[in-house]
Amino acid sequence: MIAFVAPPSPVWFFARSAGFISLVLLTISVSLGIVVSLRRRSRTWPLFVTDDLHRYATLVFFVFLGLHIVTVLLDPFTKLPLSDVLVPFLSPYRRIWMGLGILAAELALALAVSGWVRRYLGYRVFRILHYATYAILPLALVHGLATGSDTKTGWGLAVYVGCVLCVGGLIVVRLGENAPSWRPIRSPALAAGAVGIAVLILWVANGPLASDWVRASGTPESLLTPAPTPAPPSPLPTVGLAQPFVDSVTGTVATSSSTEFSASGSAQGTVALTWALHVLTTQDQSVGGTLDVKKGGALICSATVSRLTEQGFVASCTPANATGSITFLLSLQQGSSGVSGQLQVSGGSNAGG
Repeated sequence: MIAFVAPPSPVWFFARSAGFISLVLLTISVSLGIVVSLRRRSRTWPLFVTDDLHRYATLVFFVFLGLHIVTVLLDPFTKLPLSDVLVPFLSPYRRIWMGLGILAAELALALAVSGWVRRYLGYRVFRILHYATYAILPLALVHGLATGSDTKTGWGLAVYVGCVLCVGGLIVVRLGENAPSWRPIRSPALAAGAVGIAVLILWVANGPLASDWVRASGTPESLLTPAPTPAPPSPLPTVGLAQPFVDSVTGTVATSSSTEFSASGSAQGTVALTWALHVLTTQDQSVGGTLDVKKGGALICSATVSRLTEQGFVASCTPANATGSITFLLSLQQGSSGVSGQLQVSGGSNAGG
C-alpha cells in the first residue's frame, strides 16, 4: 500500500544507495591506505597491488560521492538549492548533520587535489595533509547516521558497524607496531579511540535511534506537518451512523508523487457516500492529510488522516450535531482504470440521517 500510494522518489533511492556505497568505498580506501603504510607484502600479493587498489577505490569513491550529491540536489522532497550542498551548515534541513557531510566531501576533494599537486608540495607536507583522511571517515559516518533514513534498519546499522570495526581494527594494528615514532602516542591514541567509540554508541542510542530524532535532528516543520485542507464554509449536516458498516469504493487518482497522493470516488452499500482523499508523506513514512466524506452532496466531515496501516488510511472526525467521533478506514488497490477497495465506517450517532 505504501509503495503504491506514496512511494519515496526513485531519486531518493539513488541518493541513499550512492551514500552507502560512498561510505563503504571510503572505508575500503582508508583501510587500504593503512595496509600500504604497514608495508606488508608477499610473493603472491606485492605491495604495489595494494597501492593500486587503494588508488582505484579512491577514484570510484569520488564517482559515487558525485552521484550522491547530484541525486540529493534532484530529490523532490528536500528541494535543496546548490548553495545548501556546497556551503557547510547553510541548509535548513538537519543543518548540523548535513554540514558535517559537506565538510567530509570537501575535505576529501581537497586531499585529492593535494595528490595531483604532490610534487609541488613535497612528500613531507603531503604526508601531513594525508592524515586528514582519518577525519573524513568519522564525519561521513556521523553524517550518514544522523541524516540517513535507513539508520534504524538492521542492515544499515550493520554497514556502519562494519566500517568502524574495519578501520578501527587496522588502526590498532598500525599503532601496535614497534616503530619508535608510534610509541609516545600509542596509549593516548588507543584511549582516545575507545572514548570516541563509546561516545558514538551513546549518541546513536539517544539520537538517531530515538523515536523523536526526525524532529530533533532539525528537519523543518514544513516537511514534517502537511498543510491542512481548508474546511468549507457551509455548515456540516447531521448523519445517522449509529451502527458500523462497510461500503465498496471506486475512484480515480488525481495526483500521485513521492510526497503527495490525491484520489476521489464513490462508496456504495449500506450508505451511499462520496469521498476525496488528499495525503502528504515524509521520507520516514509519516502520513498526514484529510479524507472528505459527503452524503447526498453535503459534506459530512473533513476527517484527519492520522496514519497508514496495512489495512489502509485511518481518519477520524467529529461531525456537527453528532455524538462522538466517526472513524474511517479507507483501503485502496490500484486497477487498470483507477482505484477500488472498501470504506469501513464506525462510531458516531445522532437523531438525523
